[in-house]
Parts: sequence; C-alpha cells; structure tokens
Amino acid sequence: MKILGIVEARSTETKITLKTQPPVTHAVFEKFVEISQVDGFEHSVGLLVWTGPMPPPEDFAPQTEMNLTAAEEALKAEDTRAKGEQKAFLQEISKQTGLPLI
Repeated sequence: MKILGIVEARSTETKITLKTQPPVTHAVFEKFVEISQVDGFEHSVGLLVWTGPMPPPEDFAPQTEMNLTAAEEALKAEDTRAKGEQKAFLQEISKQTGLPLI
C-alpha cells in the first residue's frame, strides 16, 4: 500500500490525515494496528490518521507503508486459507452425500 500524501483539508497541528492507494479499509486498519503495535493511528473513511507525537519520526512514511502492506498481505493469506478450508469441507460433504458441487 502506498501513502499518496497528506490531506491538507483534514489535517491539523494535532493530527495528520494520510491518503493511501488503495484506500484503507476497516479490516486493513485493524490488522495494521495489530501488526504495527503503534499507538496513535485512527481510521476515517478510507483515510489513515496519525494523532501520535508531532512531528512523526523520520521513518514514519516508509514504516507505515511497510506495515500497511503487511496488513493487506496478512488479510489476503487469511482469506485464501479460509476459502481453502471451506472448499475442503464442501468437498467432504459432497463425497459423503454423493451430491456434486455446482
């Protein structure tokens, strides 16, 4: 995930609002918070908001992008695993019942 920049109209001296590509979803934000273990972030309508110490640390942007990307990848892996488990379950039911998967 890439940070495109600071949303000037939604930023103040106490918060920096960041626009990302793609926009931050609630699920990505929750996983991001879990992975980064950094206090000071909020989620607001597809945007990431920093309310931590000002100014942010020097490595703020690259570290945040890295953690957002890790969050996206973790969610994709969880989704792939869940779909695989569902498919295996349905195949077993199909085998037991003699009904095909359609």
